[in-house]
Amino acid sequence: MRVLSVLILSLILVGCFSSLGPSEDEIKAKLSKNEIPTFWRISDIDIVESENFGTDEIPRIRTRFQTTIEALENLYIPGQSSRPLEAANNQPVIRINGHRIISLGAEKGTELNVTGIVTSTQRGEAWSLSFSFDDEPWEEKGIALYEFEQDVVVAGSDKEIAMLDQTDETWREQQAQQKAAQEAAEREIAERNAPLLELVNKGYAIMNYLSERNGSGYAVLQFPEDVKAERRFEFTLTTKGGDMGMIGMVDNGRFIMTPQQGESGQSGRCGAALTATADEIQGESDCYVFFGDVKAIGMTQSRLHEHFLDANQALLNFFERAQNVKYYNYQTRNETFGGGTQERMLVNSASSDNIDLTFLARARDDVRSSATWYIQYGTVRSKTVDDKYFGLTLSDNGGLKGRRYTRLNRPIAISISAP
Repeated sequence: MRVLSVLILSLILVGCFSSLGPSEDEIKAKLSKNEIPTFWRISDIDIVESENFGTDEIPRIRTRFQTTIEALENLYIPGQSSRPLEAANNQPVIRINGHRIISLGAEKGTELNVTGIVTSTQRGEAWSLSFSFDDEPWEEKGIALYEFEQDVVVAGSDKEIAMLDQTDETWREQQAQQKAAQEAAEREIAERNAPLLELVNKGYAIMNYLSERNGSGYAVLQFPEDVKAERRFEFTLTTKGGDMGMIGMVDNGRFIMTPQQGESGQSGRCGAALTATADEIQGESDCYVFFGDVKAIGMTQSRLHEHFLDANQALLNFFERAQNVKYYNYQTRNETFGGGTQERMLVNSASSDNIDLTFLARARDDVRSSATWYIQYGTVRSKTVDDKYFGLTLSDNGGLKGRRYTRLNRPIAISISAP
């Protein structure tokens, strides 16, 4: 009799419990409509417990439930390519040919457990339901193919593999074309550089220049050994005024040169893009030393020596003749401003690399100054920094011509008569 009473009481409690709040079908319908994506099928709802947090007049039911959902078709998530792409530096990619690559997130028939709480508030005859889930396992499984708003391709599918293969093949063809074009361009540049390198690696060049501002003249360029294309190198440029340190480069068929830092004293530029054959550099210079059209002939050291042999010997002969005169009296002519002066010079000794001179007062034997000169590249140059004579060469009448500085940076053209 007691067992029967307990059973009857349990049935009454269950009946009351199951009628608390919305029915299982109502909860299931609401889940299907608003909470769980349509590509999942919801099984029957299992109510674990319910409790009224409201009043009898305005009930507010808190119901814990659980259910199972089943995927109605294959579901997909954003992924990456099934193999590295050669065209992408051998890395996997997430897009190929405008298609987003996706991977299988869940197969059709996959089942997931869903648990949570539904809070129900009665509005007249109907219930207003609000859900909270312990977790949302369906989110990480992806979506159906038709849900993607862009073109997609499944990783590992025949279509994706064909896309990868085609992309890599196209990339390899493009790389081959670019390499061929680059090699052709490099050959073309090398062909343009070749005559310049041949000229520079002879070691020397004589550069003749002609400009309205500075008149005509020449300079000797002395290059280092084994000059390479597109590499800066230091070389010496020797004009009538002396040596100038230069930076040179052979680049894309051009010979480019600029003064080393602190050499120019002007704009900082010296020389422009000069072109060349194997024997000759030519172009237009913007260097203040030899401004205007220039032309340089390349040669070896022995050829350079041969080129200036006669001019150097003629200069040496001049001083040897002057040495035979105890006090060599000569006239100077100011070719810049006109007029001239009488000078006296004693040639103590004369050789091509050392000419020892003493300058005397006009009417007395008092030593006014002394200097040491030398002969190089058909020009008389000074070894003494305080010497006022500058770049003397042999004139047509057997004398010397050049420049003399009377004050800082104010050169005066002069000529010295033959002894």
